[in-house]
Amino acid sequence: MSPHRSDALDGLRGVAAQAVFVSHLLNHFLPSLPLGFNAWLSIVAQLAVVVFFVLSGFVIAGSIRARSRSGPFDLTGFTLSRIARIYPPYLLAVVLCFWIGGQVTAGLIPPPAPLQGWPVDLSWAAIARALTFAFTQGDLMTRLDGPLWSLRLEVVLYVVAACAAITLTWRGWFWRAAAALLAALLLAGALRTLTGTVLAMATFGLGAAVNIWGNRVRAILSAALVERVAIGALLIALPVLGWPGVMPYASPAGTAMQILIAAAVALWVAHLSTGACGLNLALARAKPLGGYAYTLYVIHMPLIYVIALLLGGVAAVVVAFIGVQALAFLAAQRVEQHATVLRWLTALVPAKLRR
Repeated sequence: MSPHRSDALDGLRGVAAQAVFVSHLLNHFLPSLPLGFNAWLSIVAQLAVVVFFVLSGFVIAGSIRARSRSGPFDLTGFTLSRIARIYPPYLLAVVLCFWIGGQVTAGLIPPPAPLQGWPVDLSWAAIARALTFAFTQGDLMTRLDGPLWSLRLEVVLYVVAACAAITLTWRGWFWRAAAALLAALLLAGALRTLTGTVLAMATFGLGAAVNIWGNRVRAILSAALVERVAIGALLIALPVLGWPGVMPYASPAGTAMQILIAAAVALWVAHLSTGACGLNLALARAKPLGGYAYTLYVIHMPLIYVIALLLGGVAAVVVAFIGVQALAFLAAQRVEQHATVLRWLTALVPAKLRR
């Protein structure tokens, strides 16, 4: 195992993706479940996204450290690796959303709920915005694939992390100053225009911090204690953030609480990565869920909307749960082939640009 990956972390990622999927599925098809159950589901999905950002920060920090050990940060290798990891499943989501938009425009299917009364933009400009993560509020990617807000923020944070590595490890004031300026501009722009930026920055940063200082953390705090605190924080957050009027998760107080929860989860992830926690075995057994978690995350909402045109109620829940899982799993066998795509991309890069 590389120092920043483990089967348990892949399993945790898979469980988090399933939580988001099930929450969106039930909230869409069964919006009036008793006892405020839908509100609890929304909080579960929100906390799962917090876990995603922590895991991303942890993994990206490990990748940057590995690419900086023998000298200046390997920007080319890092960039190609990130493209190979995130772009093929994302491209599938783009194709799916624009296919649905095309079917609606041609009158072959009625518009799904998010497109009703909304103009469908299939222009080349809209496609270009989708391909570059610059989609606007009215674009198909935003309307049909809401979860992509977190992916776009992750991409911003990937670039900021790479800029930080350049600033710290490269020689020459020009490139270091340019990288620092780009990082500042990206963060300022994200804070002004993207929802959830503060939470994403904080949770991603916490994940990165425990990767960098993980040994010190593990020496001070036992795995058993950290695991209890992390699980307890997640459980306590459900009634606090989910109870109407107590602490809305989008409020400043709710954001602060989620950052505190992220700190506990980050410490837990640091211990999970070494196999020291009680839940390591259980999460490691969930590793197959992590194998298609990303694909499931980026395509499940468009598929849910299409299924909703055909079915409703409990039948739709069953069909969508099985069908979307199966489609995501099968698609991931093609689009989540990181090593294969990375080899192909590397072969396209001139040798002088490779480290």
